[in-house]
Amino acid sequence: MTQMMDSFKRLLIGLGLALFFIYLVLVAQFRGFLQPLQMIFSIPLELAGVFVFLFFMHQAFSTVSILGVIVLTGMDVTTAILLIDLIMKYREKGVPRDEAVATACPQRLRPILMTSIITIIALAPIAFFPKTGTDAYSPLATAVIGGLIVGTILSLLDIPILHTYADDFVNIVTRVRHRLF
Repeated sequence: MTQMMDSFKRLLIGLGLALFFIYLVLVAQFRGFLQPLQMIFSIPLELAGVFVFLFFMHQAFSTVSILGVIVLTGMDVTTAILLIDLIMKYREKGVPRDEAVATACPQRLRPILMTSIITIIALAPIAFFPKTGTDAYSPLATAVIGGLIVGTILSLLDIPILHTYADDFVNIVTRVRHRLF
């Protein structure tokens, strides 16, 4: 039990460090703090799918499933990067925010869904029909599949909404700053 708790602690610290370094890389890539924060806020959405699928498959939340969450975090951030990057490219060309969101999201839908579906298909045999030797990785596959299904669907809704809210927030702060100075 003590070893398991130590493993959980180390993996959760690893997950926290992974999120921190992902955020730093995104800050450097997008040259700002707000867009990467939008991407990081999409990550907790995947956890709902992880826990629901682990529950339905009668599997425990273990160190192996935490590894699945770490893998899933990278995949979820990729979805957010694809959406935000194209939205920002349209915005740089002078396209209004709402039009940029409405144009970019359908264009990125197919690559995002293709990536998620291929990953789900590849991991389905390990999650649902594990053979001897791969049954130890069944919680990892289950966590990734559940998180991908729920996280992808919710991220496709969450990222555009967070982008518009963040843009509204920046506009409000800019107006207040101009009034004060």
